[in-house]
Amino acid sequence: MLLLGSSSLIQSSVPGDTGRWRALLRAPRLEALVRRSEDAAIVDHYVRSQGRPDRGWVRAATVTTSCLAPAALAQRPDRWGPRWRPGALVALIPSQEGVAAWTHDPSVDASPWQHVACLGAGEAVALAAHAGTLHAVIAQAGRARHWFSRDAVSWQAGQFLGQTNGTPALTILGDRLVVALPQGEEVQIVIGQPRTGWTPQHRVASLSDSPALVSAAPRQAWLALPQPDTGVSWWRGSATASSWTPMPDALPALAGHAQVRSVALSVTSLSGGWDASRLGLGALNLGGTRQAFSGPGGWVQALVAEDDGLFLWHREQPRARAASARWVRAAALRVPSVGPVLRAQAPSHKVAQISGEHDTQPGGNSTGSTLSSSHSTSGVRGTDLGVRVEVGDQSVMLFGDTHWQRKRWATRDALALIHDPDGAAPRFEFHGGPLRFRGHGTTMTEYDVPLDGFTHAGQWYVFTSSNHFARHQVMGRSLLARADDRPSAITGRTRRPFRFTTLAQLSDLSFINVSAQRLPAELPHLPFPDASQGLIGLWGSGSYRADDLRFAVLDPSADLTSPRLAYLSGVHRGVPSWSVAETDAVPLVRGAFGEVSVRWVAALGAYALLSMSDPEDAAGGAVVLRLSTLPWGPWSERLVLFDWIAEGLSFDDPSRRFIRAFHDDDPVGDAIFAAQAGRPGGAYAPYLYDSRPHADGVALRYTLSTWNPYQVVLMEHHLSAADLTLLGVTPG
Repeated sequence: MLLLGSSSLIQSSVPGDTGRWRALLRAPRLEALVRRSEDAAIVDHYVRSQGRPDRGWVRAATVTTSCLAPAALAQRPDRWGPRWRPGALVALIPSQEGVAAWTHDPSVDASPWQHVACLGAGEAVALAAHAGTLHAVIAQAGRARHWFSRDAVSWQAGQFLGQTNGTPALTILGDRLVVALPQGEEVQIVIGQPRTGWTPQHRVASLSDSPALVSAAPRQAWLALPQPDTGVSWWRGSATASSWTPMPDALPALAGHAQVRSVALSVTSLSGGWDASRLGLGALNLGGTRQAFSGPGGWVQALVAEDDGLFLWHREQPRARAASARWVRAAALRVPSVGPVLRAQAPSHKVAQISGEHDTQPGGNSTGSTLSSSHSTSGVRGTDLGVRVEVGDQSVMLFGDTHWQRKRWATRDALALIHDPDGAAPRFEFHGGPLRFRGHGTTMTEYDVPLDGFTHAGQWYVFTSSNHFARHQVMGRSLLARADDRPSAITGRTRRPFRFTTLAQLSDLSFINVSAQRLPAELPHLPFPDASQGLIGLWGSGSYRADDLRFAVLDPSADLTSPRLAYLSGVHRGVPSWSVAETDAVPLVRGAFGEVSVRWVAALGAYALLSMSDPEDAAGGAVVLRLSTLPWGPWSERLVLFDWIAEGLSFDDPSRRFIRAFHDDDPVGDAIFAAQAGRPGGAYAPYLYDSRPHADGVALRYTLSTWNPYQVVLMEHHLSAADLTLLGVTPG
């Protein structure tokens, strides 16, 4: 049974941000009704604010526990009484008692969904609102019928529209209704006006039983048809045209590498916005203004059931007419099942806090000291990330958004020199000034962070993200930069910035968060056989915490102002194939990756991939490990190393708590900036630090960010022989 139907997603008029002016400037929120799983009868209501791209999907309420098919959603007109109030949300949900009508008042906090009517028997439903009237198409016993209502309570049955053997789709095009009815090997398009009748218009050859429709332009509708293998085919037509025609493919296509079970489409007021990154404001989106004066008119968005996962996609439409549109994943509501959840015999433990001045863990070291005393020595109050990079015979750590004693540096990034890096208690000497990138419009504010680095021919290079919130992406693009200063210049006694020159853009699509590792020259089947020196492997993800992991290879001996890259486009019988087109890069590991960390672990004879668990993941909130003997996989099942909710928040034993668990009366935490102070923390960004043989297994150390405290800690995990057996890799 499908997770969602063609009418399960809308942009409502409910403001996505509190505050009058923010609501005016920013696009209103998205609403979705989805089933909790394919074999569950529960329908949940989800919302997503479009004020900022780093806002995720939030489960707002459970609508019903007795659905038989996907729900359909619409909104009644807004109310203009003494004050403006958004119109009620209306849901139609097939159940054992019939198609049930539900309503919800979004202007009232915690207002429950109310069952208001039953329309009789129905197996599938589509819903839309137009000019104060709700229109529904209900499929029952192989026939589709039109229904309509002015108040969601009293419904009237209209005409029969034709035969159908699947889930119908419905959209409004001008003053007409457009319906798509799956009929075995075809999809029938029916056009109608409730007062003048319905006319079959065109048949599209397709085996899809779950079409979707959207009015993408004033006189044009788009039809999306999930394909039997992967991806979606697109058709377009009008209310008056005698035939519908195939649409040119966007590049990349919508879910081109996944099996699409169903899709819900909605025109929204979201668009790329105005890039104000150089002013420290990111990309300003004026979707709320567009909505107020001219209706949605922005990007088409799609909520897609990929296997048993759910992802939101944007159809980015460039301003330049010659540029082609492209589909980009924007947010994960639920990730697909990716195999069993394996758990390590014992969880990771915290070694020490790296950044900041004081460790607030009640049961931590007796002095409350950190490995850097960064505030008093370098002016660094708090920071996150923590990527170790080897530069010659020295070890450096790169940090993300950093809050300094000097307020004017805001969230400028930091780095530190690591003394005795392989010792039990390494010391971190933070540079007293922030990172400074020059060239190619590199921005240095929130979410503009260093990602990883490598050395080549005596030079040190760093990947960094830039232009946050551009095109409504958390991180707009990634860049390659060369260090102008040497690690020997790192000292806490100076306030001089550590300088980099940006050479080129790496990606604004699938390699925005990257991890870099030099590949062995003897590795077979690599691209660039003419490369003069060792190649660099890049593992990357696109939209932050929404995209799959992919793999590419960089030739550092080529001109790095125009990076020479080859993207993994497939693996056949263990042999990789390569492409120079980033759009050909295939998913290496499915999921919703944010920060990425891959390193070769000699003690395991394998590459180790460290990441966080995903939204609505069976693993819970966790740091997970995968291993592979080859950089392109296959990768092992996930092994949970650390459950940060159970172990980091440590509700049962406050002495072990190192992540703030409560708003009040919690000694753990700090007040580094307003949005973080006093709020519970959360773990993110695990980066592999080092490894060594340990007893009958291997010890891994990694860094972990905790939000509150807004600091970086050093963690250690002992992989036992039993853990390694679960991973299928023995010590090398």
